[in-house]
Amino acid sequence: MSDTTVTIYDRRLTSGVYSSIAQDIRRLGTAFLGAASFNQQFVRVAPKWPPHFSYKPKGSDASKEYRCILFGEIASGALGTVLCAAGNHVFEGADNMLVHLTDDSKSRDILAMICPQKPTAALRAMFNNQLATLGEIRAFDEEEERMAQKTPYVKDFVRSSNPDAPDAVADMFVVHLPVKYQKNGGGSGTATAFKRFQKQTVYDDDDAEDSSPPGAPPKDACPTAGTDFHVPTGEEVHVGACYDPRLLYDYRGPAFKLVNNKLIQHDIRDINDQLITPWAAYEELRPGTLVLVEATIHCFRFNVNGKRERKVYQLHAERVNVLATSDTEVEIRIPPVIPPHLQPATPSPVPAIETPEDASAAFANFRKRKAISTADSDTGTPTKAAKPDESETKIDKGKKPVHEDNAAGPSKLRRAGRKSGNNGEGMDCDN
Repeated sequence: MSDTTVTIYDRRLTSGVYSSIAQDIRRLGTAFLGAASFNQQFVRVAPKWPPHFSYKPKGSDASKEYRCILFGEIASGALGTVLCAAGNHVFEGADNMLVHLTDDSKSRDILAMICPQKPTAALRAMFNNQLATLGEIRAFDEEEERMAQKTPYVKDFVRSSNPDAPDAVADMFVVHLPVKYQKNGGGSGTATAFKRFQKQTVYDDDDAEDSSPPGAPPKDACPTAGTDFHVPTGEEVHVGACYDPRLLYDYRGPAFKLVNNKLIQHDIRDINDQLITPWAAYEELRPGTLVLVEATIHCFRFNVNGKRERKVYQLHAERVNVLATSDTEVEIRIPPVIPPHLQPATPSPVPAIETPEDASAAFANFRKRKAISTADSDTGTPTKAAKPDESETKIDKGKKPVHEDNAAGPSKLRRAGRKSGNNGEGMDCDN
């Protein structure tokens, strides 16, 4: 563990970054997911077809999609973050056939979000309240399943950073970024039984809740984009811009077979409100980075008539903004390696070089404030219908996440009780 990695979390605390972020989150009101409640601020929409569940603001037209704001610290690849050229595309298909990444693929990057390290008690309570709201969504569906005597396969929003622990708790969530490649202009089993959080009171406590040092950072380097082709700059970089996928240094090898699709610039910004290009994201969104996310909520349902139902719960990011940078080393991305047992692939046609304030408005205002305050204190010291996406890259892309997405048995997550108002430490849980 490097001294600089420990220092950055201490600096966030002592410089007031965490306190400033907590104050700004309070101003969001129920646009912040942790301050909202399922069936109060937003409700589920269950059409007959397609069978997928969507979510809308309570009392609004069914066509209006509910948007919420979340925050968290980006976790490492070992805990589930997938940020690479392949995204979460699965290269191995049925009958040992290689599934190329093609124009038909809907690959997405994934951010696994954990509680900021060395947080104030208030910031930890806010993070846990997000998990509690997500737990309310799943608990509502669990009750329906119990009444109908159904036991679907479930892939939840929330996961445990330590699923093998005897008293494991769902202490993190995952966010899917928008589809990674588009045409020009396109700009498991049931859930593991982790305990769920209940809503907690957020106290004005600026003392660090947890003084234990963070875990050791990964050892890596910080590569840059290639130089054999044009690297966009200036006005060429804008939301919806289409780039050469080879700008990602790990876009290499016969597994990639894009023809018309390009690498898309999404609305992901640094602490100075400048767009983060996809090839810079490996560094800018490294583990330890604190981000704010505007997202929509989805539950995709499959095999609802006949076979055992499968439910996939996902948060789809619309916008992401960095609140605090990290100096943790950048994780190395390795191009996909085709195992010998898969059928040989053909070369890629694109040469691969080896109510309260509306959530969108609240997010924009929050981003403007944080671009100033965080930079000073931390550095230098209706949408298109969502499509289901449940794949996960499996071939030579680092460690698999330690969580188990599809464990057997109905989800009976134990929910954490409210914190004491005095110390803000510990988590009393009940069954």
